[in-house]
Amino acid sequence: MAKTKETQKKRLEVAEAKVAMLREVTKVVRTPLTLIITPLLSLMQEDDDPHRQGIYKTIQRNTERILSLIDQMIDIGKLESGELHLHMEETDLISYTENIIQMFAPTIKAKMIFLNFYHDMEQLPVWIDRVNFDKVLVNLLTNAFKYLAVGGIIDIYIRQDEKNAYLMMRDNGVGIPPQQLPYVFNNYYNAQLSVEERNISTGIRMDLIHQLVELHHGTIEVHNNTDGPGCEFKITLPLGSQHLSKKELSKEKEDDLDLLKLFEEKQQHPDTAATLREKKKLQRQRIILIESEEDVSDFLVNELKDTYDVTLCNTGKKGIAAIGTTNPDLVISDVKLYDMEGQAICSRIKSNSTLNYIPVILLTNNDPNIDRLELLEAAADAYIMRPFNMDILRRTIVNLLHRQKMLKLKFGRTDQLEEMVDDISMKSPDEKLMERIMAFINDNLDDTDISNEDLADNVGISRVHLHRKMKELTGQTPHDFIRSIRLKKASQLLKRGDISITEVVYACGFGSAASFSTIFKKQFGVSPREYMMKTREE
Repeated sequence: MAKTKETQKKRLEVAEAKVAMLREVTKVVRTPLTLIITPLLSLMQEDDDPHRQGIYKTIQRNTERILSLIDQMIDIGKLESGELHLHMEETDLISYTENIIQMFAPTIKAKMIFLNFYHDMEQLPVWIDRVNFDKVLVNLLTNAFKYLAVGGIIDIYIRQDEKNAYLMMRDNGVGIPPQQLPYVFNNYYNAQLSVEERNISTGIRMDLIHQLVELHHGTIEVHNNTDGPGCEFKITLPLGSQHLSKKELSKEKEDDLDLLKLFEEKQQHPDTAATLREKKKLQRQRIILIESEEDVSDFLVNELKDTYDVTLCNTGKKGIAAIGTTNPDLVISDVKLYDMEGQAICSRIKSNSTLNYIPVILLTNNDPNIDRLELLEAAADAYIMRPFNMDILRRTIVNLLHRQKMLKLKFGRTDQLEEMVDDISMKSPDEKLMERIMAFINDNLDDTDISNEDLADNVGISRVHLHRKMKELTGQTPHDFIRSIRLKKASQLLKRGDISITEVVYACGFGSAASFSTIFKKQFGVSPREYMMKTREE
């Protein structure tokens, strides 16, 4: 018994060491992939030469293979460490399978494959994790297409009995040597065939399929066809949800971080003429980039420097210092820095009432070690997966800066202040600060001696910080903003017509009727009395 426990302990230690190495390798590989994929996408968009486009597509295709392998390695790492948890949903297996088959339509057409889908029922509800069971069917089909000759045949059958659903996938490809069949689902298995039959390398793909099916409480088996070449895979899944735990039935899902989707996103988010015009309108806004990887930081600075003023910091401490001194319009930080984590930087920014208006973008890895809850609690404005698509990063920057600009306009335009004086609905930290500012001004509107110091003390920040925040959010100094509120309230009272100009002067905190009349006419183009008479006539 003691020997068995010791053996299990050693196996666990080996598994943990392997997973740790796998994660580290995966993390290291992502940096050079970022510097391959992002420039490649730019070249594919800018260069119309047919010959070079063919070369680019070859690079893209092989990069996709690397990304696919990385994703599968990550899944294997999660499986071996017990970190991959499925979240089952009731799903129609018929339509689900049809949708996956449709994904391969270009391959089917290119290789002139005959793919037949047979089912006796219109619908068959099963409980599966849609994201992870997708990997089972996609990998099976990918393997089948890989070893089918032009004009080959794939037959997919779905059947059921009282207890189980069955999905069979049969092809007329090269098949698997009988002596190798017991080892097909072993990790890194290779079936050695003749030169004519080529070399079937299932790598980690079949092991991943096997473990994912087992996590679905199902089984998968394979055998060669008895009536011709090729082989057949058979998946068995239990019907109903009685076999599932409460945790498996949870509605919470893991984020789908499939890196291969970035190639589709590239096509969906190209730089349009409108985008380029919008970029030109941006007035050299300031971005602080916090990135420890020199190659990545150099690339990002080179990509962004023509549009923005970029300040590069290679450590978190330098980044925090630069944020406090340069007052940037936006911060981009890697999650994994040499001296600290990006989410810690983001949390410090968002918890500081003077800085929390600054949008933050975190560059993340698909690393199981990264705490997803910690990322969410950091409250970053956007997360971009590495390797990232530069067009998506650029669009995210533009959107965040535009949102910040709209917030400034919201509080800066006096024609919108009327509804805010009496009805304030705030959500973000900046809006909460403005709520406190507006509440204090409204409560003390009749006080002619409201000062910047009084306002700063009541909202909980220094006078210098108040001045900077008001300029950032409204485009006005605190003094000008208070006067705008006084004038807007005065215009409301004058419209009522049941209160004298003298009463309006004192109700809105103006020192004298003469100064009020001068300031009011400068703002509205008419004197207070003319404004009141015009309102009555209307």
